[in-house]
Amino acid sequence: MSETIVDVKKIVKDKLHERNIIEPLVNKTFEEFRFKNNTFLEKDKFITIINGIYKTLRLPPPLKSTIDSEFSKLNKKKDGKLKKDEYRQFIEDLIKVVIDSL
Repeated sequence: MSETIVDVKKIVKDKLHERNIIEPLVNKTFEEFRFKNNTFLEKDKFITIINGIYKTLRLPPPLKSTIDSEFSKLNKKKDGKLKKDEYRQFIEDLIKVVIDSL
């Protein structure tokens, strides 16, 4: 791996820990996809977001079992709804995976 890529990965990882990088992304997508004044995302909206991310990255859609597993892992209360902090964790984890794949 080239030194430049390693440097970029380190910079991005360092910035990742600063909430001001992730927070606007979390806020924008959470507000866009939640229903009316809900303080949560329902599973169907989460599926829409995941499919949109995969499409943007030009990846084939994820398996339903993959989405179900990820949703279940994030949904700490097991109430079928993702709170904003649970959704934030998903975005942070996703960014880390993308960075690690560079």
